[in-house]
Amino acid sequence: MNASLQDYLSSLRLGEPQTHRNIVVFPMIGTNNGDSRWLTLGEAIERQLLVVTEVSRSGSVPELIVINRTDRPVLLLDGEELIGARQNRVLNTTILLKEKSETIVPVSCTEQGRWSYVSAAFAEAKLVMASKMRAQKMRSVSESLAAAAGYKSDQGEVWEEIAALHAKAGINSPTSAMHDVFKARERELEECLCRFAPVWVESHHGSLSREHRLRTEKEFHTERDAVLVATNTLEVGVDIGDVDVVALVGAPPDTTSLLQRIGRGGRRSGLTRLLPLTRNRVEAAALASQLINAAAGRLETKHRFRRWDIFPQQVISYIRQNQGQGRSHLSLVELATEVWRQEGTGKIAATHLEAWRSDGRLQEMRGRLHLGTEWQKFDAEEDQEKTCHSNIRSSPAGVAVRNEVTGEIIGHISRPAEGGTMTIGGRQNRVVRQEAEIVVTPVTNEGYDETEDTPKYAGRRRRIAETFTAHVREGCGLGKSQAPHEFAGEVKR
Repeated sequence: MNASLQDYLSSLRLGEPQTHRNIVVFPMIGTNNGDSRWLTLGEAIERQLLVVTEVSRSGSVPELIVINRTDRPVLLLDGEELIGARQNRVLNTTILLKEKSETIVPVSCTEQGRWSYVSAAFAEAKLVMASKMRAQKMRSVSESLAAAAGYKSDQGEVWEEIAALHAKAGINSPTSAMHDVFKARERELEECLCRFAPVWVESHHGSLSREHRLRTEKEFHTERDAVLVATNTLEVGVDIGDVDVVALVGAPPDTTSLLQRIGRGGRRSGLTRLLPLTRNRVEAAALASQLINAAAGRLETKHRFRRWDIFPQQVISYIRQNQGQGRSHLSLVELATEVWRQEGTGKIAATHLEAWRSDGRLQEMRGRLHLGTEWQKFDAEEDQEKTCHSNIRSSPAGVAVRNEVTGEIIGHISRPAEGGTMTIGGRQNRVVRQEAEIVVTPVTNEGYDETEDTPKYAGRRRRIAETFTAHVREGCGLGKSQAPHEFAGEVKR
């Protein structure tokens, strides 16, 4: 036996058996740290990195052509079915395709009654030929190899076995397709797969790319059993479907934030299940107070602070919306006074407007204010909205981390990677190179390194709000003039 294969097999261990009806599955868990860079057939097709077609327009029953567009090997398994093109086929042997290659692969027909195109390329059927049929097919392939005739199967025998499968399942397929049997029993198969399927786990936070977050939201919405570890980036305007349980780590700043974070739970049942997890007595006291207030319907009074740094952005956007007609001085002042009700807001806003008119950023024509020379650039630039609102960050700061295989930016971190691996978005990646950005390639379970390698994400330290300290006092049963001195120094927020 090959030494590397022997080493790999010796590194495997059996997990706890899983049982459903008359099926028992023993998980095989790898501990070897080798780097398996290959993709599966399904992974490569889903990412549009691999194309399987007929060898020509007229086609050839026992052959298909496979084009591997990626710089990683792709593993094709004996018995995997491909559907589409002129007729469905299964692979006659296991093949590890070379990177950036075109390969003619041997196949057997699994759809006797069709020889016409339904698609230009094949799709993955997401199933493998039944074990008994596969063993018989492989016996005929082995006999063909012994006769130096290549990887050919006894096609007639394959069709006979498929017909017997139809009869046993009580299925009538118009094209005698093996796939129709599995399709007809799809609900039973899904039930079985759900018993053995791993739980989907992902992460969602602002340092991950927008593409990653959108894909995560979509997958979480559709997965049956799923766990999503998220920050408050998931709170507003995101449809993730129903949530059975919300596990809340730590105490939010106030009761309103608490209700926002747990509000996605129990939308169908009307019952929110909360698992509160606190890291110290300060958080426990604050969270207890917030839960009591939430149950009683008591919310804190919100104070809106005047943010004069965003006032220019609002003025520019408001003037632009009127398409060259400008805006009145009063309407621009009201942008501030309608939001910030504090005394003196109108006077401060008017002072800013006068300063911008004096230095030419705004121009007054016929009693209306228009964008001046410096601010007119926001009309000319194609991506002016992003430029105008540049201090309201729409994409994460820091060094970009890019997946070498897909080209996708996974996320951003605050400083370059320090080791050979990096865990970002809940998945470990091997660092390929570091230039203006960090290029990584995903690490498989077999190649997982136990070293702690989670990077530092770019972000800001959250201030301790007055409302939070009030909840700590209330959770400790203290009055406004008292403070829980015994907790001093216990928590850093």
